[in-house]
Amino acid sequence: IAVFDKLEQITLEKLQTARKPSDALPSQKQGAEMFRKALFPLLEKVMGDAILAADGLVRPENPHTDMLKQETPVVSGDALEWLVNHSATLVKGLMETTRQELRDALADGFAEGEGMPKLAARVRTVMADATRRRSIVIARTEVIAASAQGHIEGYKTNGIRKVEFMAALDDRVDDECEALDKQEFSAASAEGMIPIHPMCRCVWIPVV
Repeated sequence: IAVFDKLEQITLEKLQTARKPSDALPSQKQGAEMFRKALFPLLEKVMGDAILAADGLVRPENPHTDMLKQETPVVSGDALEWLVNHSATLVKGLMETTRQELRDALADGFAEGEGMPKLAARVRTVMADATRRRSIVIARTEVIAASAQGHIEGYKTNGIRKVEFMAALDDRVDDECEALDKQEFSAASAEGMIPIHPMCRCVWIPVV
């Protein structure tokens, strides 16, 4: 949410001297870096916790161990590479979508000959929608993605080569998720499958 607030501020400042819609847009590079700094630490923590949880599922030496007292492992190797690449793709898409929505809104305003107050209101509307709707979906969906990949990495570290898809079989289950329930996949082919859709609740369990 803080990132969208900052992008709104940047856009409104640039709008003061903008001669066309594109002049007011925050740069792709600047915005992507802002999103990366905001999201990467969260996703890294989620992935580390998932690796730890996967290890506990595969090697439950002490079933009474309090998982909350264990330190989150450092994300490294293949897991870190996945996280870096995934984050780069994620923030690129976030900025492209945000810039396009701003561009469309401002283009309409410029075409109507609107003054600064109305143009600024258009910017605030776009960002309010992004904050209210997209930020929550993005955060939850990306946490699910990092968690799913963390579990896979944890399984692989423990020699698990196959995983089973487990869907949340309730009245909200998605048709595609339900069709995949209990199907087995190689750990390698499972990478990136979850989330199936935004706000997906599916998980991977080890095949032992």
